[in-house]
Amino acid sequence: MNSDLDFEIAIIGAGGIGSNLIANLVPALHRGEMLDASDSITIRVYDSDKVSDSNLAHQRFSPDQVGIPKVEAIATNMLPFIGDKLSLETCTWDVREGDDVVP
Repeated sequence: MNSDLDFEIAIIGAGGIGSNLIANLVPALHRGEMLDASDSITIRVYDSDKVSDSNLAHQRFSPDQVGIPKVEAIATNMLPFIGDKLSLETCTWDVREGDDVVP
């Protein structure tokens, strides 16, 4: 049922909102009709921060992820849902201008 569609989603920030958004969005896309109806979905996550102890109470990280980049921690958490048609790309920089977003 492919319709030659590629989707790209940019999520800027992997903290309180971004980490929770991704934790819900990726599993939903993995089992949803949008993935079945498309050729690919690419999610790019932008953030330069690393996981800290203070993040653990309200963000989707575990204690063993403290000290690693948030985008890499999220990518690891989402591995069970990633495949040929659904990918998550980590961008370890902040978006301050339009040129900071990968085209």
